Amino acid sequence: MAENKISHDELVRAVASESGVSQAQTRKVLRGLSEVVSTELEEGKQVGIPGLGSWQTTKRKSHYGKAQGKQTVIHGHLRVRWNTSTPLRRRLNPQLYVRKNKKPKK
Repeated sequence: MAENKISHDELVRAVASESGVSQAQTRKVLRGLSEVVSTELEEGKQVGIPGLGSWQTTKRKSHYGKAQGKQTVIHGHLRVRWNTSTPLRRRLNPQLYVRKNKKPKK
C-alpha cells in the first residue's frame, strides 16, 4: 500500500510545480492551511475547499468496546469527518455519473 501514498515532500514538489511558486512558499502555505483548518475545527466550524471537499467535526457518544479482551468504556469524543465534493467524486468515478436516456442533440 505504500506505493499508493504520496509523501509530504512529494506533495510540496507537485503543488509548487503546478502553481509556479517555490517549494519554500508551498511548504509555508501547507503549514498555514493545516493550522487554519485545525483551529476552525476546534471552534466547531466546517472548513471547505472548493473542488476537493470539506471537513467538519461530529460528536461520538460514549459507548462500550473491547480493549485487550476486556469490556471498557470509550468516552465520548469529537471525530473529524471528510466529505468529498461532487466534482471530485465525479472525476474519480465517471462511470457512476453517466446520464442514461440522453436526448440526442439536434
